[in-house]
Amino acid sequence: MEVAAAIDIDDPRHVEGTREIRIQSGSWIAARCIARDGLLTNDELKAYDGQGSRIAFGVAPSRLRFAHTSPIYVTVGGRGPIIRRSVEEGLRMLDRFEIFATATADPAYRVAILSAVKQARTKLENRLAE
Repeated sequence: MEVAAAIDIDDPRHVEGTREIRIQSGSWIAARCIARDGLLTNDELKAYDGQGSRIAFGVAPSRLRFAHTSPIYVTVGGRGPIIRRSVEEGLRMLDRFEIFATATADPAYRVAILSAVKQARTKLENRLAE
């Protein structure tokens, strides 16, 4: 993920702005917000430091808050987004799944599973070649 534009704000209750970004290939766009939460005092926040009984998830408390919209997909020249790292990770996952299926799949289903893996690999490799 790459940050294409940012808006600094003074009023955390109201955000307004416009940014232009250049899109040269199929992509996706989302808005992300990060804020520092000042609702609790430092003393109040200490109650959630993992030492007391109120800790919910066994992690240190944080003042950071995050929000992220769903993606908006952009097509350029009839082509949607291709995130090379994601496609490469998909290929690595298929490699590992093929090894797993070869070793553990019921013989009655193994041929169909491995055929589906091969088809998926071809689709992903074609995406990288685009």
